[in-house]
Amino acid sequence: MYKGIRMKAISPIVATVLLIAIVILTAGIVNLWIQTFTTSSIEDIKKEATEQFVCSKSELLVNYPRYCNGLLSGIIYNKGWVSLGNLTFHVIYQNASHQNFELNDSSGNKLSLNPGDIAFFSINISDDYDFVILSTNCTGKFYNLKREQIDVC
Repeated sequence: MYKGIRMKAISPIVATVLLIAIVILTAGIVNLWIQTFTTSSIEDIKKEATEQFVCSKSELLVNYPRYCNGLLSGIIYNKGWVSLGNLTFHVIYQNASHQNFELNDSSGNKLSLNPGDIAFFSINISDDYDFVILSTNCTGKFYNLKREQIDVC
């Protein structure tokens, strides 16, 4: 069929060497990808575990909550062992609407409480509130105030 053209295949030794080189190269690429993936996953898990451990040492209390003439006031106490920041009140109303109030210090910066610190708060809300939640920078750490727990003047 192919007169005058001599077809030559590569020798079995060269084919074996090429096959081994391709396998080693592929294994190296896969190994590099797995190392990068596991390193980033381990760092994410480590960060999350550290945050959960630190936040497990936090405790927040709201003392003397009082509602009078549209003003909700009281004292926030950081009873835990870690600093808490980004303190925000989430007011949930009876019609299922909500309103958020970020608490600031006297300088206008977001309020942060060190262990043992207290802070006074006063926010204007309407009287059809259902409950109030105080959240922090610690995920899952919040203080829930039901309407029945709040003194009314």
